[in-house]
Amino acid sequence: MKKIGEFIYPWGNGHYSRMMKLDEMLPKYLKEQCEMFYYSKGEIYKKLLKKLPGKKNNIHEILMPTPIDGKYGPSVSLSILNMFFPVGTNQSLVNQVKNYMKKEREVYNREKFDLVINDGDMGSNVLAKNRGITSLFVTNQ
Repeated sequence: MKKIGEFIYPWGNGHYSRMMKLDEMLPKYLKEQCEMFYYSKGEIYKKLLKKLPGKKNNIHEILMPTPIDGKYGPSVSLSILNMFFPVGTNQSLVNQVKNYMKKEREVYNREKFDLVINDGDMGSNVLAKNRGITSLFVTNQ
């Protein structure tokens, strides 16, 4: 059985909504059954567990660096400061990315995906390319 990894960026609901629609439509176009694996964090991780209770073993929380929230969207000043310094409970972005990429590499090495679909997670595309895995990048831009 083929393995598909879905990495869903956890900042906002658009990434989640697009990926859930794609997840709903994929089986209609695939010639064989595939095992799906889902990765996100925070509220999106919780939504995945609620929406897909029968797939809990394939839903994993993984740190994905996100901007620091402000009153009306991202706080640009705090997000810039966070590049090199901890802000609140967020370690520096440099350390977040380093730790995140290490964990994601471990996932790739363990699961041996046949296809990876990313919505907003650029690092996963690099890991897929370096391993010769086909990857799709979903975006709203």
